[in-house]
Amino acid sequence: MNEAALQLEGIEKTYNRGRPGEVQVLRGVNLTVAPGEVVALVAPSGAGKSTLLHIAGLLDTPDTGAVRIAAEAGVPLVPVILWGTQRLMTKDHPKDFSRGKTIAIRVGEPLHPTGTDPVAETADLRGRMDRMLEETIAAYPAQEQPPGSWWTPARFGGSAPTPEEAERLDAEEKRRRAEARRARQGDA
Repeated sequence: MNEAALQLEGIEKTYNRGRPGEVQVLRGVNLTVAPGEVVALVAPSGAGKSTLLHIAGLLDTPDTGAVRIAAEAGVPLVPVILWGTQRLMTKDHPKDFSRGKTIAIRVGEPLHPTGTDPVAETADLRGRMDRMLEETIAAYPAQEQPPGSWWTPARFGGSAPTPEEAERLDAEEKRRRAEARRARQGDA
């Protein structure tokens, strides 16, 4: 039996979950692609094609995929938080691989998902990881997070954008790129 080159099962993705403008883009998507198989995703604009490809290419994460996979395999999910890595290489900032930077790694207690309610179990995992991240940032050496640091959230004295601000900035950048692309195509 040939193994799949790509297999996605029960993929769900919702943007702005629990906030105004919540949009469920993917719901229970299954996709299996055999080695050498050619697949075309054809659907109207906004149907989730790009989101699905981003998840397949590990550029984005599904809402419940990790919990479903772990539950099916009967293995725990071990939450891991890294803090300080964003200082080394982040979009719109110079790469800095110089010595002397602290990279904090925090490993949490395993979560043993059953798969009976993957949305709730995913919310539990995210909640644990959010708390771990807050604790990790708070414990990070203060001398490496001076006030106004671009990599530190504002609630810790930095100037990093909130996730909502980052989403808005990304949308603006995509819009500018699309306009530039249209302008170049108009010149051709």
